[in-house]
Amino acid sequence: MNCVLCGFHRAGKTTIGRACAQELGWKFFDTDHLLEERYALLKNSSLNCRKIYEKEGEEYFRALEHQVLLDLHPTSESIIATGGGSVLCQKNRSLIAELGSVIYLRRDPAILEKEIFNGDLPAFIDQSNPHPSFSKVYQKRSLFYEELAQYTIDIDHRSLPQVVEKLCQELRVFCCG
Repeated sequence: MNCVLCGFHRAGKTTIGRACAQELGWKFFDTDHLLEERYALLKNSSLNCRKIYEKEGEEYFRALEHQVLLDLHPTSESIIATGGGSVLCQKNRSLIAELGSVIYLRRDPAILEKEIFNGDLPAFIDQSNPHPSFSKVYQKRSLFYEELAQYTIDIDHRSLPQVVEKLCQELRVFCCG
């Protein structure tokens, strides 16, 4: 069994996933990190996800993301943190659902927007009209997260240990009935 974490950019999927994997003694995979590694091998160039998306475009990015998800299929007893936009592609949603129990790490959009706008804006936000762009992207992605998830954890106003404890508790229920 695997646990696949989905949620918006800056939801804490990597931090929470890594901590939960350590707690359970499971493996941890971050699809964004794996995508960056794959890109480096293919292009002999080391770029982060944002730069890959900007340079190669969304279609290329989602195809690479799809390959990463395919490569994870033989894994078990793993926590997999997915990229926030991985749910935008139907074939990626299918792979995510097949990988294991999907947990949506939900954040309040107002809190999330404030955090995102406090730093460099992600490539998926329209730089010329950022606030409406964020709202549109959040609404669209949230529908996919909710559709895919077997369980949702609201993580705002909870500490990292509280969220990890809640996630591990849910995984034990999924694993052990």
